[in-house]
Amino acid sequence: MTGDRTTRSRSRRRRQRDEDGLVAVELALVLPVLVMLLFGILQFGIAFNRQQGVHAAAREGARAGAVVPGSECTRATDAMEGLGVTSLCTVVQNCPGDRVIVEVTADTDIDIPFVGSRTVTLTGRGEYRCEW
Repeated sequence: MTGDRTTRSRSRRRRQRDEDGLVAVELALVLPVLVMLLFGILQFGIAFNRQQGVHAAAREGARAGAVVPGSECTRATDAMEGLGVTSLCTVVQNCPGDRVIVEVTADTDIDIPFVGSRTVTLTGRGEYRCEW
């Protein structure tokens, strides 16, 4: 019985020595996929945050134009200040009509390792009823 335990113990140690490099190989195969996934999630979150900011800036510009005519793009550009993107503001329709419609577009880069970089155009639209 003692010889049987010794044989099992040696067999286990030999198997463990044979698998020592296997963990490093598995990590080398899986790590690039995990890095792409992690950076993809982060970049999507940043782009989504900027999209929400562009939309909020368009709403803010339309609201300002509904109250004070001519201040649409100034207010929208001020609202975009913290996003870190360059934007283009367009007043589609303004008072004295029924509504003020402001569209804001901005470009943002999505950069994922091993995949590459891509520029995406974000668009926001704000619409308010004229107050004056």
